[in-house]
Amino acid sequence: MHNTRDLGGLPRRTGRADRTAAARIYRSGRLDALDGAGWDAVIADGVRTLVDLRNPSEIQDLPLRPRVLTTATCPIEDEHDAEFMTAWQGRLGTPDYYPVAVARWPELIGATFAAIAEAPDGGVIFHCSAGRDRTGLIAALLLDAADVDREAILDDYEWSARATNSQLEQHTVPHESAVDADALTARMTRARASLAAFLVDVDRRPFADQLAAAAARLVS
Repeated sequence: MHNTRDLGGLPRRTGRADRTAAARIYRSGRLDALDGAGWDAVIADGVRTLVDLRNPSEIQDLPLRPRVLTTATCPIEDEHDAEFMTAWQGRLGTPDYYPVAVARWPELIGATFAAIAEAPDGGVIFHCSAGRDRTGLIAALLLDAADVDREAILDDYEWSARATNSQLEQHTVPHESAVDADALTARMTRARASLAAFLVDVDRRPFADQLAAAAARLVS
């Protein structure tokens, strides 16, 4: 789990001395490689729900997954949307596509926040494949709704992007390669600006209720 962390402990905005609650919601990459000891650690940390943001074609069986865990499959994109995939194929490793995704599939975004909000007692992990972009979209909206400081939200995305790049240095995949330090720094500068603009302009109204209920898990 190279790209997993608790979304608790993050500073809330100026004028609010508190931080997000720990051990409530975690973000992650796929959990496919966990062995028995890894799943035991997840359970020991209090996690009881997995929210999988991947498309059905990406999901594998997890025979070691403890039965105590509830799993919700909540893809946030339509993999059969040929127009979107043609336009954005090869450019999904950046927040640039977030405004398009939210405008195109608000009902999928809302269903994901509903799954987080309605999860039973215990911690929730939401994840995609690498844990960077689809997970980053949900994390950014969730943290913003919880009044987390905007710079902390941008840092959260950057941490995951850098963790993904480190993973790619060790484990290659067909559709993406690691980049060197200078290229990564330049990419992060662009990504932070893109994500900041998204958080200012995004229309949250189609899923505002579900988002607020999910964010409440981080602050109540």
